[in-house]
Amino acid sequence: MNKKIKLFIAIAILLNLFIVNNIIAQAPQKISYQAVIRNNTGTLIENHNVSIRINIMQGFNSVFEEIHNVNTNDNGLVSIEIGSINTLNIDWSAGPYMIKTEVDPIGGSNYTIIGTSQLLSVPYALYSEKCGTPGPQGEQGPIGPTGATGPQGEQGPIGPTGETGPIGPTGTFQNGTTPGEMLYWDGNNWIAVAPGTTGQTLTFCYGIPTWGPCPTAPSGCYAEGDSTYQCEGPYVNIVFNTYIASNVGSPIIERGICWSTSPNPTIADNHWVGYQGTGCSTDLLYHLSLSTTYHYRVYATNIAGTTYSNDATITTHASCPW
Repeated sequence: MNKKIKLFIAIAILLNLFIVNNIIAQAPQKISYQAVIRNNTGTLIENHNVSIRINIMQGFNSVFEEIHNVNTNDNGLVSIEIGSINTLNIDWSAGPYMIKTEVDPIGGSNYTIIGTSQLLSVPYALYSEKCGTPGPQGEQGPIGPTGATGPQGEQGPIGPTGETGPIGPTGTFQNGTTPGEMLYWDGNNWIAVAPGTTGQTLTFCYGIPTWGPCPTAPSGCYAEGDSTYQCEGPYVNIVFNTYIASNVGSPIIERGICWSTSPNPTIADNHWVGYQGTGCSTDLLYHLSLSTTYHYRVYATNIAGTTYSNDATITTHASCPW
């Protein structure tokens, strides 16, 4: 199964038991949980909906289950409270208990187990479960006198001066290879701009000196030919042949197909990244539900922006295989 998003998760779990109703007389009713979500290259999955299923296990038996659908933040972090959906009605004295975590990174129900760890109580939680109602607070005692300020310590000796580092090589300006050639700095290197022709205008386009007008977004995006269905358990994938006519003077940075159940989807919705050049390519709508109508558009991006094809729809079969 090819997916834009594959799961690679780095978990930072904070199991802090805290008081919900009566802070001094009740046992803990919720558990704080945080996790950092990354893809298979270690890149954070930012601002994306994920589905997290939590089970509290006693041996091989689940005594509590809860599902959260949440969005990661700009740092790929999700934060939930276990027990905020279902009541944590558990006899903690019958432990030990384990917490099992499963995640579907695209917000569905195709979960992958990513970790199991023992659930431990903190001392304050144990005390709050056993203690009775506390007595009235006593009066505050008098403030004691301020102690005398101690003498300032002696200043320590100045450390030895470190050795002077070696002098780096003298920088050189890159020589040209052709009369009329120009150089510009891209932030890391000097880049040569070939000489223009007589009367040609030099334009500053997206941080790059360019002869003639600035390039525009790619043109001629569309899906062509018949689509092909692939069964994947209770889901279906659809393969499309796509076409990009021109990059309009600027290389294609990314191209593919995006889809949603709402009209005019964008790359902010579900999308598949395909071959980056112009011409024909094979792109994929994946993990689709059965008997559902989807909107899809082919897209291509260059330095000038992103172009989308016209909105089109396709309805999946009622069963797979059909």
